[in-house]
Formats: sequence, C-alpha cells, structure tokens
Amino acid sequence: MVSTVTVRGIDLDRSYFSWVWSEDSRPTRVHVVDAETLAVPLQVLRDAIPIRRPSETDIDLLKRVFVEGAFASLGAEIVLFAALSELLIPVDVRSEIVNAYIDGDRQPLRVQLMPSPSTAQVPWELLPIEVPRADGTGFDTRRLLHLADIVHLVPEGVDAGRGRAPEVWNSESEPKTLYVVDPRTNLRGAPSVMSSECHDLFRTRAGASGHERSRVAGEFTRKNLHQALTSADRPTRFFYVGHVVSVDDSPGMAALVLSDPSEMFGVTGTEDRFARPMSAMDFLEGTLNAQRRLLQLLELEGLDRSEVEWPGDRGARQSGTELWPMPSRVALVACNSGADYQGPEPFGLALALINAGAEVVTATKWTLPTDRAFREVGGADDFPLTAIALAVDDAHASNDPVRALATDQRRRLDLWEQGDTDFNNSPLLWSAFSTYYGGSRQVSSLVDAPSTQVVASKEMQPEVIS
Repeated sequence: MVSTVTVRGIDLDRSYFSWVWSEDSRPTRVHVVDAETLAVPLQVLRDAIPIRRPSETDIDLLKRVFVEGAFASLGAEIVLFAALSELLIPVDVRSEIVNAYIDGDRQPLRVQLMPSPSTAQVPWELLPIEVPRADGTGFDTRRLLHLADIVHLVPEGVDAGRGRAPEVWNSESEPKTLYVVDPRTNLRGAPSVMSSECHDLFRTRAGASGHERSRVAGEFTRKNLHQALTSADRPTRFFYVGHVVSVDDSPGMAALVLSDPSEMFGVTGTEDRFARPMSAMDFLEGTLNAQRRLLQLLELEGLDRSEVEWPGDRGARQSGTELWPMPSRVALVACNSGADYQGPEPFGLALALINAGAEVVTATKWTLPTDRAFREVGGADDFPLTAIALAVDDAHASNDPVRALATDQRRRLDLWEQGDTDFNNSPLLWSAFSTYYGGSRQVSSLVDAPSTQVVASKEMQPEVIS
C-alpha cells in the first residue's frame, strides 16, 4: 500500500498548513508560516514566471523569464526552491516523508495537495529534501517529485455538490480522444499556439485514436463540444490545446477560447464583438439561469433575442453537466488553465470539469510560452510546448496518468539537474502542470442559485505567449 499524506493550506494573518497521513500511527502536523517571510521567495517566483508587469512588452517579459528569472538556470532555481522548502515543509514532516519513501523500497509515495491561495502557483514538485543514500555513505538532495506523485485534492464542497460521477476507466479498451487543438477563433490577440507542422502531429494522433468530431486548427464551438460529449459514441478523453483567458483575475471566470461568436449564449459577458469564451461558470451553470442571463446579454451587449445562438436545444434549461458531461480524463494545455486555488474559494476550469464528471484533469498553474516564443526569444531549435503537450497526451492514455506524467517530469528534472538546459527539460514549462484527481462521489443535483453577470474588462486578452 502506497503511503499518502494530505496537505491543506489556508491564508489568514499567516499561512497555515496541516499534514495528515493516511496511516493513523503518524500524528497530524500543523505548520505556521509568517506571511511577510513567505512573501519574499514568492515574489521571486512571480518574477520568474510569465506574469505581465504594467507597460511590459512581450519581448521584455520573455527576456525576463528566459534570461533573468529563477528558471533561467539550475543554480538560481535551486536557491529559490530550497528557500521555499525550508518554509513550507516542517522538519518532522521531512523525516516522515523520507522514512515513508525508504520503507516503501524507495518508491514514490503520494502527496495530496490543497495549497493556500498564496502558494497556489508554487510547483511543490521542486522542493528539495535531504535523503540518506542507500549505501549509508551520506545524503543526496532530492526533490519532492523524486519522492512522491503529487496530485491536487478536490475540495469537499465540490465533492458534496458534484454534478456527475466519473465514468470507470476501462484499461482494456482503446481510448478514444476528443482532440481540440488550436481551434479557430475571432478573439482579438489570440494567434495560433502551435505551428502547422505541430498541428500535423496532432492530426496524425486524431486520425489514429481520435473521436470523429476532433478538430485541429479548425472551427470548434461549445455546441460542437455538446454534440461530441452527448453522442452515442462518447469520447473517453478530452484533450485541449489553445488559449485560456480570464476576467478580473477570477479563476471562476477562466475561459477556454473556442470558435464561439459573441451571439452564442454564455455566462461570461464580453466586450469583444466577435467572440465569447467558454468559462468555468458555463461548465457549471449551463443554461439553467437562461432567462436572467439573456436579459443581461440584451441589456449589456445590445443583442437581439433572435440573434442568440444556443449550445444545446434552443431555450432548454440544462446544467453545464448535462450539456457537457466530461469523460474520465481531461487535459488543458493552455495558459493558467489550473488557476483554481488562486482565489479564496477554490474554483476554476479544472474543478468545473471535475464537477462535470472528469476523474483526472491536468492543467497549468501559470502562462505557458508558445513554441514561437521559445524559438524566437529563448533560442530553442525545436518545439518545447508541443513536446510537453504530447507527453501529457501520452500520460492520459496510460493506465495511471498521475504516475505516467510524474515519471516524465522526473526524467526531465534529472536531465535539468545534470546540466542539460534544453528548454524541453526546463521546469519553467513542465512544472507548470498540475493534476487534479476526483474519484467517484455521491451525485447531488446542482442548485439554481442567483449569480452575477461578469462583463470582461479590456484586460480580458489572451497572453500573446499562449
């Protein structure tokens, strides 16, 4: 049996973390971190990832990340995460993790993580821990990723009100994947994420094991998604590569950029005359509150009722779970698609898709540089974003996607630590990915609760770097 430790964090006047082992013999540990002390390395982390500063150009942002930030070199990166490790993992827990790892014949244990908002973007995988060598001659510095498979824990509130239980993954049958890669969009400032030659790689995969409704660099709307997910021949996986935009930094308003025009019915308002991104709230609410939403759309955006397009049957009141019942496994290779824990109430695209029936969702904690950015600014001679997207796809097709993705990340980490600075191995890219796991729970109906229309600000633009 694999040892499991669950970590939960909360930010109040300080940051508080509890560590609870699945085995009763180990006591619960509660760890408190001073907010001002923690803020120092967290700022270094924010400086190292593609978060746009006021008046910063695309080139300046990318040069800061590739050249100046902590992910620019192994030396700077290990200094940052050693400092974070000292603050986030108490001494007693370090010993317990190491002992569980050794007692388990040096096989990875499992860490179930629910970070506090302040630490939501920390790649806990990179936190170093001293581990005694098997021959007893000393210690080696190992990362938490070497010692554990790390998954994000689904909050109890999502479990309690879950709209749909996940389907059982059948390892004996060949997965049929719905590929939606670089969907065509009219949203301003949303160029293709990948090159045409990388599109061809996914067209090959879609042709071999993809659902018949898969689209690569073509038009794909939320209505198309509804038709694919409710067809008699449902996909067993959903794989998305593209843009995610957000409204007012709210994780619940994080939205996939599909091919929907602004006339499409949706929860999220938009100032863009040509497009309506599909938000986490769309996946949750669907058209349950259609009458009120329509009035808001007509008033705020000047649409005529007859112009509104519907994701499902016209005028039908359906929850997001009914409209878009998710398959067992979902991957979102897109900027900041896993921002769920960055707000005080955890919710975003990953948890919305868990609610809709996914068991495993892989998403990202921050913005991803595109292949073009890696090549033109970073000097890469291949396609790092495409490479990690293919690795995520392979992991989700395996029997154990959590272990498969962690194994691929360990391989990249080992090469990074050995001095191989190829961008394919840079933690700037691969450590951005987090996996959320939501096993089967009791299904409850979705409450038709009042909600507030959110209209996108002018800042609702996709990062040019994805």
